[in-house]
Amino acid sequence: MVRSLLISSQKLVKPISRHTVFPANNLKRQNPIINSTRLKIFYSTTAINTTTKKSQPLPRPLPEIKNNTTQYVIFGIIGVSFWVGAIIASFNYQRLNSSTVQGSLFNLKYHPKALELLGKNINFTSGLPWIKGSINHLKGKVDFQYTVKGDKGKGSVHFRSIRDLHDREWKITEFTLTTEDGIIVPLNLDESLLNSLK
Repeated sequence: MVRSLLISSQKLVKPISRHTVFPANNLKRQNPIINSTRLKIFYSTTAINTTTKKSQPLPRPLPEIKNNTTQYVIFGIIGVSFWVGAIIASFNYQRLNSSTVQGSLFNLKYHPKALELLGKNINFTSGLPWIKGSINHLKGKVDFQYTVKGDKGKGSVHFRSIRDLHDREWKITEFTLTTEDGIIVPLNLDESLLNSLK
């Protein structure tokens, strides 16, 4: 019985030993496949690296930043000058429409000596005349000058008045017409002109 068991065990061992789990022929056949896959992976990685290197943009010099300081200074000067000009024009408009300036022009238009020297149609030299000087009723000082023209010639009017501190009454110290020839004509005072100062 023991002998029969040994014989059967030898029969079982022999077939197993004939068929190896990893035969040499199979290993030799698998090597080219592995090598080829490795080569494919290598070539693919190198191709990716080359494409990525080619796709990278070349470094370019940075653009120069322009210095706009001069432009800002110019715009600032223009803005400030426009603002100052608007303020000056508003003050001149107030002086032009004051009752004192309008009253002095009214007296000049009908003054006999002014009509003799300048002619008829006496008025300002321009539509927007410049009234030089100041009109300050609070401080009690009025001193202004403007140019006029008529049919015969041109001239300038100078008016000055102060308010007395004691009786609080206005006193006209100067109201003259100066022609282009340099002739200075004192103008007669009218009560309406004094009333315009009050």
